[in-house]
Amino acid sequence: MQQAINLYANHKPTDWLPTSVKEMAMHGWDQPDVVLFSGDAWISTAELKACTYLVRCGTQVRTLVKNYRVQ
Repeated sequence: MQQAINLYANHKPTDWLPTSVKEMAMHGWDQPDVVLFSGDAWISTAELKACTYLVRCGTQVRTLVKNYRVQ
């Protein structure tokens, strides 16, 4: 029987784009430069690639998805 592989085991919370004020604080950000609002309950691959590019360029990006309560 195969064991389940945890794909997230080697990642830290700061490896992901922040979706809350608490997660922004973990990144050391006071406020984002860009806020991405998504009309879906998830972020599409194209949006994720754009966000990843912006983060690599030094831009602070926060994501908000549908039905997300701003804290």
